[in-house]
Amino acid sequence: MSKLNKQKTIVVLGSGRGGTSVMAGLLKIIGVDMGNTIHPTKFNPRGSFEDEDFVEMNRKILNRPNKDFSGEIQTLIKHKSKGKKLWGWKNPSTILTIDKYLPYLTNPYFVIIIRNPINNALSMVKYSYDNKLDFPQPLTLMEAINRVHQSHQKILEIAKKYPQIPKLFVSFENLINDPIKEMQKVAKILEITLNNKDFNRIKKFIIPEEKKKNERKKGEIKRVIYFALKCLRSPHRIPMYIRKVVAVYHKEP
Repeated sequence: MSKLNKQKTIVVLGSGRGGTSVMAGLLKIIGVDMGNTIHPTKFNPRGSFEDEDFVEMNRKILNRPNKDFSGEIQTLIKHKSKGKKLWGWKNPSTILTIDKYLPYLTNPYFVIIIRNPINNALSMVKYSYDNKLDFPQPLTLMEAINRVHQSHQKILEIAKKYPQIPKLFVSFENLINDPIKEMQKVAKILEITLNNKDFNRIKKFIIPEEKKKNERKKGEIKRVIYFALKCLRSPHRIPMYIRKVVAVYHKEP
């Protein structure tokens, strides 16, 4: 239950493959509306918890950096935040676009998730082998380390640029090892009161390593079903969805 007097907007910031999905999922558990979140995947069997509309908006901004998207951004934020006391979104690309959103956000908070850089890079390399749609050429470890380093630098720049915005840095490793303790810190800054039901859901959300493979297989099936439904709704996009389904089942060499 939240002790809220006014709306709060929670923006999750972090590197790709750095734990943003876990944080976003846990935020949803404790009462933050994370929007129209995307289906489970092989690498995120619980779901990526990315709002499709913000993913698309970030893609537009990054593809056309000189275009003014302020009207679309205002409309998107107004639609997503309407009638909500606690809401937010997660998409790693937001570290590159946050300046575009901030003028239109009510009472923003940053929840910043940081993963051990080497583990982050190793996960990114594995993901690049398995996701040919986003990575036509797999990343080398050095390339991945450089990407993680650049992401962390950008996050620190954002933190320094906006000292007035409340923010909490969370270690991914601490979050996995002791999710209750870390989410109590998150809840405190957001003025949310957690109960035993919340604690149980938080503990169940963190998947033990031995169960991850089975969860990933289930995630693959759900993802293919998701794309099939998308094809029915948008027949003109069938070729794109076929490529995505193929990517789901591509195996690392």
